[in-house]
Amino acid sequence: MVQYPTIPCNDCKYCMPCPYGLDIPAILLHYNKCVNQGNVPESQQAENYREAR
Repeated sequence: MVQYPTIPCNDCKYCMPCPYGLDIPAILLHYNKCVNQGNVPESQQAENYREAR
């Protein structure tokens, strides 16, 4: 199993507004949640890839 680091983000919104219209704090929060729940597939061939995506 691959271990991914979480991204430290305290939701200060310093990175906002994003010139591309992305909600960066929400994306980082979602990524960290997926990492903490073990919901990040190792590759496209992983059993849970479609579900995780």
